[in-house]
Amino acid sequence: MVFRLLIALACWFFAFFILRKNGGNVSSRWLSFSIFMLGLEPFAAAFERYVYDQPQPFNTINGGIHTAVLAMTYVYVFYTPYAAFTASMYMSDNLIPRRLRAFLAYGIALVTTPLSLTFQTFPKVDYDFRWIGPLGTLFMWGGTVILAISYLKEKNLVLRKNRERTLIVFGISILWMGFTEYLNVKRMVLGLDQRIHDSVLIDGFKYSDYINMVGSSFILFFLIYAIRTGMFGIKVQIERQNLDNTMMALTTGTAILGHTIKNEMEKLEYLGGRIKAQMHSDNRERLEELVDSIPGVTDHLRQMIARIQERTGNISLMESKLSLNGILASVISQFASVLESHRIQLIQEYGQDYTIICDPTHLQEVLNNLIMNAVDAMEPGRGVLQIRTYRSRQGVSIEIEDNGKGIPKEHFTKVFEPFFSTKNNASHYGLGLSYCYAVLRNHSGSLRIVQSEPKKGTTFALMLPSYRIVREEAV
Repeated sequence: MVFRLLIALACWFFAFFILRKNGGNVSSRWLSFSIFMLGLEPFAAAFERYVYDQPQPFNTINGGIHTAVLAMTYVYVFYTPYAAFTASMYMSDNLIPRRLRAFLAYGIALVTTPLSLTFQTFPKVDYDFRWIGPLGTLFMWGGTVILAISYLKEKNLVLRKNRERTLIVFGISILWMGFTEYLNVKRMVLGLDQRIHDSVLIDGFKYSDYINMVGSSFILFFLIYAIRTGMFGIKVQIERQNLDNTMMALTTGTAILGHTIKNEMEKLEYLGGRIKAQMHSDNRERLEELVDSIPGVTDHLRQMIARIQERTGNISLMESKLSLNGILASVISQFASVLESHRIQLIQEYGQDYTIICDPTHLQEVLNNLIMNAVDAMEPGRGVLQIRTYRSRQGVSIEIEDNGKGIPKEHFTKVFEPFFSTKNNASHYGLGLSYCYAVLRNHSGSLRIVQSEPKKGTTFALMLPSYRIVREEAV
């Protein structure tokens, strides 16, 4: 009894800490809920042994415990696979769209509840697993498959590592539970006068202690693994492994403001140099064009300052509906003189235009950072900057490719960290990509390195999810 209680308490302790550390995240809430559900079985089994092994007479206290055991058994049997499958879906946000996740979560719940009520639950449990077993196994193993595909599909090396840990800790656990608690069971009867546990391959009643010992070993191993690796917000080492948890250090007002000013000052310097060169020429039209570019730079800087003053320490979104190609055109126009002075060839390959819901100020600043990084990485006179847009199942993406210095593979997992920079220059604060990452995450999107190789160039891709697309515009 004590051993089973300790296992249940370990599960609930784990679930509580996940909820406490990352309760604002919907995937963490589902994960916490599913781990809590996993703890119901050993908790109910502990009291089952206590109640039914007691000599008669059967008293009121035992009757109350019996009722509680039946209730926990009902919830565990019918809703643990549902919770595990839903948690797997929400932790695989790169695989299953947000609306589909919500639809499946509600749909499965609506189907599971009425079906569960067709079985006898009181005054005794009598469950025929001819459909409960296969369906529960399908959900449990399906959740593991979803986590595995999400891991294999992830290109961002930082997120890929987190998905690998989730697959190890959570995926293998529900794989084991799917076999022992569902696929291996034929019938379960739990009552005051009768207890039946018919099994398919392994006698679950006879060898329950051994099965629980294996399951408990899994839980203990995974709990230690999660603590050591800092998963789900549980940390025993003073280190920052979760990139999202470092965003507060990144997004302090002075840091972002300093980085924005640096970028805008570089644009103004380029414009100033070009204006000075054009003053001695007869090309008045070109001179006016350069002068007209200055308000765009100063307006963007003014907006960033105002936004930082509104809410220092966080990236708050002020969303509106705008043309994606229009946003790109606005950013490119500000870089016209920069690209000209560096003699960089610009190639634009835009697909269908889309009206998107976004924060234009922050999204333009992300594009500013990525383009400025590309310009800095390329050799003047030989640079080729390519900007592409395309639609995928996940959403709409923008790729920015250069043929510059490239990023070494050992830095792939570090470039999105705050204050890390590959540029050996005191004026570069290592904030650009961290800021870009934070903005895209706040848009429920992503930023990743598609490919990069030293001396051959780098390609970054930023993605906005499908639900942010309002409509397609005619080309």
